[in-house]
Amino acid sequence: DEMERYGGLPALPSGSGKTVSPEEREAFEEKMASIWKQRQEEIQNVQEEFMADMPKMLLQRIRHVKGYLENPREHRETLLQDRLAAKQEESSDNEDNAHVVSDIVEVLKDVEYHVTDV
Repeated sequence: DEMERYGGLPALPSGSGKTVSPEEREAFEEKMASIWKQRQEEIQNVQEEFMADMPKMLLQRIRHVKGYLENPREHRETLLQDRLAAKQEESSDNEDNAHVVSDIVEVLKDVEYHVTDV
C-alpha cells in the first residue's frame, strides 16, 4: 500500500464524543502536513524527471515541421547534416543526440508519442 511508505495515515484523535485537545489536534495536523509535503516533493521529482525536456523537444519538433513545410528539399538536407553531426558526436556521449530526428515522418511520430500523455 502506498501509504505504508509514509507510516500510514495518522489515527484520528480519540475523543469518544469529547472535544479533541489542542495537543492531539496539533500532532495530527503536523503528521498530515508532513505526509502532504513528502508527497508533493515526490510528485515534483517525477515531473522534473519525465517532463523537464518536453517543451524543448516539442519546440524542436515544431521547428522541424515548419522548416519542412516551408522548403522540403532544403530541410531534408539540413536533417541529413544534423544526423551526420550527431553520429560524429556519439563518441562524446552527448545526450542531445538522442533527440535528433532524421525525417518528417519520424518527427510527426515523435510528436504524437510525446503529446499522448500530456
